[in-house]
Amino acid sequence: MAKKSADDASELCGSVCLQLCLPDDESAADFLRLLGRNDTDARVESIIETDGPGNAVVPVDLGALTEKQREMMVLALETGYYERPRRTNLTELAAETGLSKSGVSERLNAAERNLVRETFGRFVETEVSPP
Repeated sequence: MAKKSADDASELCGSVCLQLCLPDDESAADFLRLLGRNDTDARVESIIETDGPGNAVVPVDLGALTEKQREMMVLALETGYYERPRRTNLTELAAETGLSKSGVSERLNAAERNLVRETFGRFVETEVSPP
């Protein structure tokens, strides 16, 4: 499956999703009023308050995962692979999916690597070394 781009957003969810960083609640209310005056059908999915760049909200593009990686991650999560102690293991996931144990491990590792890059890559790319 090809990686989805921002241009594919309306195809993926039937709408365009925006993430905004506004300085305060009043600015957010003003922005929503402005949308309403223009007969724009908009809704707030979530509001997250941060107290600085160290606690930034990071959007994760799940399009970074292939369909097979996403399916494996969901199965692993649903069956308790990421719990401590684990409720399932690679052998059981392999049996359920018909893949080899190493195939399951490689697919999960690739998905995890993609998610970590999506989540933390922008911090690594923009991090400035001290003088």
